[in-house]
Formats: sequence, C-alpha cells, structure tokens
Amino acid sequence: MLILTSCSKKDDENPEETNSVTITGREYSTVTIGNQIWTSVNYNGNGGTNFDNTATNDATYGKLYTWEEAKAVQLPSGWRLPTKADFETLLLHLGGTKDGNNVVEGNAAVNLKLKSKTGWLLTQGNNSSGFNAFPAGRMSSWDSNDYLYKGEGADFWSSTPAGSANYYNYFSVSNWIEEGTTYDEATLDGQRNDMRFSIRFVKDK
Repeated sequence: MLILTSCSKKDDENPEETNSVTITGREYSTVTIGNQIWTSVNYNGNGGTNFDNTATNDATYGKLYTWEEAKAVQLPSGWRLPTKADFETLLLHLGGTKDGNNVVEGNAAVNLKLKSKTGWLLTQGNNSSGFNAFPAGRMSSWDSNDYLYKGEGADFWSSTPAGSANYYNYFSVSNWIEEGTTYDEATLDGQRNDMRFSIRFVKDK
C-alpha cells in the first residue's frame, strides 16, 4: 500500500497555522515566526484604558497599558513580556538591519510583513508574518495624557530597561506622513513607564 504525503514550506510569506493561548481568562490567537511564538492580537485583559479613555471597548484594538500594568499580567508557563532582544530577533528574521551590534530598524518591506491588513490610515500591511501589528495608537504622558496616532502607529512594551530611571524599551511599527514625506518604519526605542502602549507576549518555540 502506497501512502502519499505532501510537505508545505513554512516561511515568512506563509506563517504557520495560528493556535491560541489563554491569558487571564481570555483566549488570544498566536503565530509562530521563526523560533518564536507570538500572540497575534493586542492584549485586552484587566486594567488598561481604551483609546481616548472611552467606556466602549473594541477588542480589535485592545487596551493601552503602562509598563507596570504590562509587567503585572499573569502569564501561562513559558510566556513572557518580550525583551528588547525578542523584538530584535523578530526584526532580523523578517529582514531588519543592524548597525554594528545594534538592530536599528525594519524598512518598508519589513513593515508590510508586520502590519495588519486593516486599520491603517495610509498603507495597509500584507501581514505575511502573521504578527498582525494593529495601529491602536498610544497615550502620551508627555502631552497631557493625550491619546495619539491611532491608525498610524502600533507600539508594544518590552521588559528591558532603556538606560534611564523609569524608561523601558518598546517596539514601534508606524506609517505616517510629515511635511510631504511618508514614513514606514519598525523601530526600537525607549520611553517613560507611564506611557500607555499595546501589549504582545512571546515564548520560545
């Protein structure tokens, strides 16, 4: 008896089949990218605020959290708030660039792989990575706690200190126009821990 089997190549353009993980009583879809497993939707659990601090919650956007709130989320075994190194690994896997030992950015092609297929004001992504970065914006503690950049930016906390007291690294996927120039970037930077960003979680494959 001859049994025929077929194999399908898993790559960035065809992310592995999505599964899920339960965090604080809610189920979140996950995707395998390289040697990492990521949640592929924004966290929407306890605490946090909705964009513009509205009472109505849209699970597509999830909530925005301070760093302290992000660190306090109780996670299943193996899962963690990403480190800066986790985001660097993600960027490099998708084609990001380095300057010496530092991962510096993902270009427009990398952004297309990261960005969700809907929600962006300018150019939608193709989400070929499965990461599904959705532009929920942020709350800026620098700007009188204003809510900014919905449709233009997806910002995610890391657990890694950024070198100054109460500053932590975060990962930003953004697409906006300034003075006639279009920017399409994926970058790592540091911000105060009282900013409010989206949250994703990761575990090793």
